[in-house]
Amino acid sequence: MSRVLTSNGFLGLIWNLEDDRTSWVRDLRAIYEQFDVVAPQYRTGQWELAFRSNEHAFEYPLQHIRLERLVPVDTTEHVWLRVLSKSYIHSQPQDVIDRVKAEVDAILDTATFQRDGSGRILYPYVTDMYWTHKK
Repeated sequence: MSRVLTSNGFLGLIWNLEDDRTSWVRDLRAIYEQFDVVAPQYRTGQWELAFRSNEHAFEYPLQHIRLERLVPVDTTEHVWLRVLSKSYIHSQPQDVIDRVKAEVDAILDTATFQRDGSGRILYPYVTDMYWTHKK
């Protein structure tokens, strides 16, 4: 990153993540995140090592703000489609996808959802924004 930014160049990073402070979201993440063992992920915090080890190049610690929001989804099927859209789920063999769907459905069938005025499920997310600049 320090090679592509000019001196005093600005760098912003934005990540959206399902908010696991809600029990049904925490349970869903426990199911699907076990398949994510190859690609580095924001939630592990390993990305920050690139900045911690380059304090000479970037202002550190990075500035940070977190936004919490509720994203309306129409049905539990739409929640499943969000799970299925994760590359580490979608790339699994069909029998594994079917098993994950059954586990997800079991959680969603018993979950207590917060809903909006139209009856849509409110899916809790956090958005983390970090920024810094090159020295």
